[in-house]
Amino acid sequence: MSGLSIVTATFRDPEGLRRTLRSLMPLEGLGLVREQLVVDSSPEWSEKVLEAHSPPWPVRHLIEPARGIYAAVNSGISASEGRYLWLLHGGDTLRDPPLLAEMIRRLDEDASLDLVCAGAELHRDGERLYPRLPSFTFAASLWGANRLCHQGIVYRRVALGRVGPFSTEYLIASDYHHHLRCLAAGCRALCIRRPLVDFELGGASDDHRRSMAECRQVARSLRRELPRPFYLSHLVALEAEAARVRLVKAVAQSPFSPLLRPLWLSLNRGVRRLL
Repeated sequence: MSGLSIVTATFRDPEGLRRTLRSLMPLEGLGLVREQLVVDSSPEWSEKVLEAHSPPWPVRHLIEPARGIYAAVNSGISASEGRYLWLLHGGDTLRDPPLLAEMIRRLDEDASLDLVCAGAELHRDGERLYPRLPSFTFAASLWGANRLCHQGIVYRRVALGRVGPFSTEYLIASDYHHHLRCLAAGCRALCIRRPLVDFELGGASDDHRRSMAECRQVARSLRRELPRPFYLSHLVALEAEAARVRLVKAVAQSPFSPLLRPLWLSLNRGVRRLL
């Protein structure tokens, strides 16, 4: 096994898949990618896109029943053959090809690393919001606005085998659950605090009430695996995050929203710098 396997889950989003494939074209000729696995529950939506924008490396189109994004991710990981794994789904786009090359080089050079993580530039409705540039630490995991995006992580395959698959129990928080399991398992990581991908907010991840409920469920499920100080801090941080979300919604619905929005963005940037 050698090279990078890219796992791309997609569902009824041909335009998003098209953007993703186009963003990967600068990787041609760099010799980084072994294969791409497009895990699809809506092949009739995607076949023409794959025909028109097929990348210059082997692409396997895996047709799966619609059982959720993390079931699709697990299927793609199981079918992949590369030494390294990167999860870049339909609608997500690569913004920094040299950074991806650097991440893979670091894994090649240091066999003790289990993963290399970078950040994500967050967008909403095509408008740039701010970069999420977290660290691979329990402290950085406490604040919802600064948690790692799995799209910004390149995993060593053997490390994923040790930690296990993504849980299909959660609709939103499965990547957070997996991230905490990586930390609890003692995975060694290198963080490069630059955005690797552009990530469009929206969809299920915007259901903040469900997200908070799932994060509480994650904490309870991992109670014995997490350091007790983190577990207790996590409960407090979840309530603070829920309050932050309520405040953001109130600001967004306020007639003063245009004036208050820059203050909210500055607050998010300040918290990320502290972490």
